[in-house]
Parts: sequence; structure tokens; C-alpha cells
Amino acid sequence: MRRVIITWLEGLAVCVPVLFTIWVLVTSVTWLDDVMFEWLGESVPAFWGLGAMIAMALIYVVGLATRLYLFQKLLGIAEGMIGRLPLVKTLYGSVRDLLQFFGKGSGKPTGSAVRIDLDDQTHMLGITTTEDSDSERVGVYLPLSYQIGGFLVYFPRERLTPLDMDVESALKLVLTGGMGTSSGSDEPEQELAVLESPSDAT
Repeated sequence: MRRVIITWLEGLAVCVPVLFTIWVLVTSVTWLDDVMFEWLGESVPAFWGLGAMIAMALIYVVGLATRLYLFQKLLGIAEGMIGRLPLVKTLYGSVRDLLQFFGKGSGKPTGSAVRIDLDDQTHMLGITTTEDSDSERVGVYLPLSYQIGGFLVYFPRERLTPLDMDVESALKLVLTGGMGTSSGSDEPEQELAVLESPSDAT
């Protein structure tokens, strides 16, 4: 009986992520279909997913427009107006800064992975967000495992050690609590080796 339960749980561990991912994708595409065709004044899309395709095309067009000087001026005026609204400016600024943190046009997070030395044997992993060469402190984002959130903490520069690890790998390691690797993989050992033997980069 115990073996049956273990086998069932293993199957559940495979099925749940797949089914959840499919559900999120289907729900998102269906929602975009409804929103886009309601906006266009149509009742039913020609085929499922057309609304999502239109939305992606519009976003791409907006991306092209951001290279135009006139569009940049209009965007600056709009942001200036939003900046005068007490609650809206906080929400807008937070979302904008979060997206910009993941790299403008590169698709990869900016900043760098660092080790924070709490004592000789205890360390934390963080991502630098603000770094001024004239300042004695550096802003470090400390993400929380299995949560969308974290803390921005300013540490003295001497307590930070740059790591030979890209930001995506560091985020994956922290956000999954170190369990985001496949079984049998040597990635955990490699990541621990990086933490114990950081890069000599300055």
C-alpha cells in the first residue's frame, strides 16, 4: 500500500505542474480573446487565440514606437501627469521599475549576484539593485523562497562578495529554496561551490 501511495504522489508531482501551466495559459489566452474582441466590438473571435495574437502584435508595435522621439515625448508627458496622482504614481512606478530591473530589451535581469557575509560560516544570497561607487552602502534585493516578494536592504560594501553566478541562476536558487534542480543533477553542488568560492571580481 505504501508503494502505491508513493507512486501516486510521484505521478501527482508530474501532473500538477503540467496541468497548472496549461490551465494558466488557456485561461490567459481566453481572457485576452474576450477583452480584445469586446474592445473591437466583436462578439466571437474567428478562432481561439486570435485575441492573444492581436494583443502581442499591439505590444510589439508599441515597442517599435518607443524608439520614436515624438512617442518618447508623449510618454514623458503622460508619466509626468501620472506622477501627480498620489496613489497611482506609486503603483505605476513600482511596476515600471520592476520590469526595468529585468533588463531593457535584453530579457535578462540586470544587477549582479552577491554573497552577503553574516558571519564566518553563514551567508545570504542577494541581487544588487542600486550601486553608487561614491557610496559606502549598496542596495541588495533579498528575494523570498516560493513567494513574490522580498526585501531591499542596504549593506556596507565590504560585506558583499561578487559571485561567479548569473542573476537568473541566483534567483532560481533562492526562489525555489535550492530545490529547483532536477534529481541527480550536479547543479546544487556547483551552486554551493560558487557560494563557498566566490569570484575574485571586484
